[in-house]
Amino acid sequence: MVAPSAFIFHVSRCGSTLVSQLLGLSEKNITLSEVPLIDELLRASRRQPDPSETEAALKAGISLLGRRRFGQEKHLFIKLDSWHVFFAGTLRRLYPGVPFVLLYRSPDEVVFSHQKRRGMQAVPGLLEPELFGMSHAESTSYDGDRYIAKVLEYYYSQFLLIAQNDDRAILLDYRQGGIDIVRRLARFAGMALDEAEIAEMAVRSRFHAKYPEQGFAEEKKESCVSAYLQPAQAMYARLEQLRARLSR
Repeated sequence: MVAPSAFIFHVSRCGSTLVSQLLGLSEKNITLSEVPLIDELLRASRRQPDPSETEAALKAGISLLGRRRFGQEKHLFIKLDSWHVFFAGTLRRLYPGVPFVLLYRSPDEVVFSHQKRRGMQAVPGLLEPELFGMSHAESTSYDGDRYIAKVLEYYYSQFLLIAQNDDRAILLDYRQGGIDIVRRLARFAGMALDEAEIAEMAVRSRFHAKYPEQGFAEEKKESCVSAYLQPAQAMYARLEQLRARLSR
């Protein structure tokens, strides 16, 4: 069994899929991406008066998922669903020394991506709104774009809270680029990368993360922050200021 090397939290549409794929290129690594079992157990823990039994099942499930396949694996990277940031306290309690990676992106770019193809967290009613600190009435009062903008506010606020209070957490922004993000993540998690691995990652990063048969080209959109995005944009700016301060 390989113990977790890092949990990857993200705000969605911020390069987390590519990062997990790049890490998975190495035979030394096991990478798990948005595993339904982990999601089910984390969300079930909210419904239990005493979540200890569910948390024990979560640890057992992660141990099972982290078993060695070929014998040479040394690292286990777990990319969570975006809403799992609200369970960071549970995961920190269960895994006190494991690094938390906080991967994010500017809200206008995240919303633009969801406008093309919406994830579960971007559609009111698909996930229980209480996960995001909203009542059912509040969640149904927003259209799709305003809803994901509100969700992003909650994500960014949680990232700020974690980064300010947890010295085993690192902030990483999409604009740093996939290879640089993996380098920083690996260094923070205590994993060495050799030049052959970096070269293989560079080749893979030229292709789309979700459609690997397609070459990747960043779709440009003229930056225009709508009024409903301004609170999320302000939170994003605070994250960037904190990241700059912590990286000195």
